Amino acid sequence: MSGPQSSLLPTALVRACQSRQQRMAPLLQRAGCDGLLLNCEKDIQYITGFVGHESLAMVTPHGALIISDSRYDEYLQPWREAGAAEVVMGTRHRLFESVKQICEGRSIKRLGVQA
Repeated sequence: MSGPQSSLLPTALVRACQSRQQRMAPLLQRAGCDGLLLNCEKDIQYITGFVGHESLAMVTPHGALIISDSRYDEYLQPWREAGAAEVVMGTRHRLFESVKQICEGRSIKRLGVQA
């Protein structure tokens, strides 16, 4: 993780989000899931600290991913720098294609989806 001075994200926010992500790992295991896909803006913000329209988040035992489109590429740089979440750029209105690629690339066989 980068030092607090190198990121625009407050250190307390990064730590809180990472803690929430870590607490999800045993819950995913108990549910028999390799990951959880979030589509509710409030839940994405809770897990990652990011608020963006038409974006998704995925939580795995290894951390969180923010799946968004190029409108947010520059805005999401602090998340990359702080290690608050991995950032994946997809195509607007086709983010679920990115989800499919992530699942295939990371051998995610069972993905929980927020209802």
